[in-house]
Amino acid sequence: MAVRFAPRGIVAVSLLVGCGHSQRARPPPDVELPPADSVEPAPPSAPQAKLACALSEPESSAVPWRSLLHVAELAGRSYYFASDADGRDVLLWLGTSGEPSTQPIPGRSEQVAQESATQLRFMLDGDPPRWFTLDLTRPDAPEVSSAEPVAELRHPGTPKAFASDGTRALVGRYQIDYSVTPARYFGETALHSLPDGKRTSPEFPVTAWRAACRKGRCVAAASREGIGPPIELYGMTDTGSELLDALDGECMGFAEWQEGDHWQIARPRKSGFELHSIEIEGFRWKRKLIPNGRECPSLTHVELGGRHGLLVTSKGSALEFVPVRNGQDVGAAEVLPRVAYPDVTLTPMTDGALLVEQKVGGGMMHSPTDSRGIRRYYHVWSFDGRAALLSQERGRWQASAWNVLPESGKEGKLSDGFRARPLVRPGFAAVLVDGGRGKASTLFTLARPCERRAPR
Repeated sequence: MAVRFAPRGIVAVSLLVGCGHSQRARPPPDVELPPADSVEPAPPSAPQAKLACALSEPESSAVPWRSLLHVAELAGRSYYFASDADGRDVLLWLGTSGEPSTQPIPGRSEQVAQESATQLRFMLDGDPPRWFTLDLTRPDAPEVSSAEPVAELRHPGTPKAFASDGTRALVGRYQIDYSVTPARYFGETALHSLPDGKRTSPEFPVTAWRAACRKGRCVAAASREGIGPPIELYGMTDTGSELLDALDGECMGFAEWQEGDHWQIARPRKSGFELHSIEIEGFRWKRKLIPNGRECPSLTHVELGGRHGLLVTSKGSALEFVPVRNGQDVGAAEVLPRVAYPDVTLTPMTDGALLVEQKVGGGMMHSPTDSRGIRRYYHVWSFDGRAALLSQERGRWQASAWNVLPESGKEGKLSDGFRARPLVRPGFAAVLVDGGRGKASTLFTLARPCERRAPR
């Protein structure tokens, strides 16, 4: 399941705790968390957003952009990195008329840190690594900086966690030493100053996979040497780090998001899920178990109807949205329309959401052995997908008519096939069916602005 903020993978690995680490987790203090909106001012209010009406016959048009990489959902708009017809890297979003707009960028990266309500920072891997910023204060006129080298981050490693508050950036990486048997996995995480990138903290010998920062202090989900649980939660500053809590290996994966001064984590359990809320500035935290009768459910953070929450699903069960406020207050589960395919993306809109589901198959096959004993390998693919608009009426989520996506039901070879990429802006909803390498892409517009009453 895929839902939205710049997807970053997590691998369960564990590393050696060294200098500056407290070895014993503290019990959670008895402290009341302030409302998240009391510690983080809201972004400037925008003009009243347009409502979207589903088209009776969606519009299809060929477009030159491919190989899309999701960046963010901000100001009611979807942003992606993409390649244009000439192979150049661009930022792509829906413009004021609902057609794609683009802006050149220095490069594309999955390593993204949200520094403020409207500014993102991206890390470009290389020798040396570089980073650049994307300012979305004016959503339809993005400002992209040049890419600058990151000081004191020159040796190799695979980047994982990347977080920043505009004054400090946390960078977590792991490396593999193949000179020993079995191969040794180890990592390092450190804080760096902005914008020069100089290291300001010790190198903590852990791999941070996810993180959040505020006012020069950061929290991270990290692991020590080796592969396997647990994932541990750390507080990190320029002077050292502190072990706060641990996520055991009862179930795999977790969802996380930042809400004002708090970093929220949802962890699946055999009886439901567990919520962790960490105050970033003070490293104070709370934990709460939410039983729901599901064993190790899949959890994904999403904002729906202006609320933070979780998409919760498990095999054979309906897809639900569970509102979560302040990382601890859980609302009643809201059942979403039943889906047919395993990969689900829910993109929030002003008056509902765009639900896209798809089933993507792919792999390698080989030809028969020729007279010289040679087999030739090639890609094979298949694609099925559909999309609908969601609206909430009298407390129930309903889907408009499902629309089968272009290229759905097809299969082939000698390419990577297709992927469905949701694109929204106030009043508009579309899906870009991304042809990747070797196939043409299609923009499939499902909704345009209209005049109607907003749903109750």
